Amino acid sequence: MGVLPGFPTVIFDFGAVGQLAGELESRGIKCPLVITDSGLTEHGLVETLREAMQGNPDLAVFDGIPPNPTVGGIEGALAVYKERNCDGIIALGGGSVLDTGKALRVAATHPEPIIEYLKDPSKITADVAPYITIPTTAGTGAEITIGGGIHPAHGEHQLGIRSPFVQADLAICDPELTLTLPPILTAGTGMDALGHCVEGFLSNNVNPPTEAIALDGITRVVDYIERAVTDGSPGGRHGNIWGWGRSMCLAISSLTALCITAP
Repeated sequence: MGVLPGFPTVIFDFGAVGQLAGELESRGIKCPLVITDSGLTEHGLVETLREAMQGNPDLAVFDGIPPNPTVGGIEGALAVYKERNCDGIIALGGGSVLDTGKALRVAATHPEPIIEYLKDPSKITADVAPYITIPTTAGTGAEITIGGGIHPAHGEHQLGIRSPFVQADLAICDPELTLTLPPILTAGTGMDALGHCVEGFLSNNVNPPTEAIALDGITRVVDYIERAVTDGSPGGRHGNIWGWGRSMCLAISSLTALCITAP
C-alpha cells in the first residue's frame, strides 16, 4: 500500500512573515532562537524578522551557519540556544540553514551528541524542539522535507538526518524575502528547482501526483526563470515564485515517492 505523509502547515503569500508573531504566541514559544547566515544579517533580513516580531529586542540570533551545514554550526547554535534558554527555533535562510535547523531541534532535546543521531537517525524521537522555517531562496524545498545532509566537518562526506520528527512544524514562505536575491543566486536556485522537478518526473517509482507537479514545475521554470533573473521586481518574479511553491510541494512528494511501490 502506498502512503503519502502530510505536509506541515504552510503559510504562503506576500507579506506572510508578518504572521510570525501570532504563530509564535499560538504555539507558546516565548524565546525563539533565529538561526541564519551572516549574509542575511548584513542584508537586513534578520531586522525584517525582528520587525515582524514587533521589534522584540531580546531576540536570540545565531548567524554562524556555513554555506554547507556542519556539526560545528549545529553545536554553535546549540550553545546559544542553551545560553539564552530558548524554547523554539526559527530557521531563516536557504537549504544549509534549513537543514541545520532540523538537526538542531534534535540536539536541543536529545541527550547524546548530534553526531550519534546522524549516524543512526532511528534514535530520534518525537521529543524535539518546536521548529519554524522561513526560506529565503527558491528551489531546495528543505523548508518542509523530512531529511537533510550534515557534514561532520567542512569538506567531509555528509551524513543524512532523515526522520519524520525533523520536519518543520510550520513553514512561512514569503516571496518578498526572495526579491533582493542576487541574479546569480536566483538563477542557481531556479535551476535547483528544475532539477528537483526532472528528478521527480524521471523517478522509477510510481507516483502520479509527483509526476503532475513535476511537469507543471518544469513548465513554470522554463517560462519564468530568465525573466526572474533579469527583472528582480515582484512582477518579474511572480511566475517563478509560484514555481517555488510547486517545487516546495514536489520536494516532499519526491521523498514520499521512495515509499511508494508500483501495484
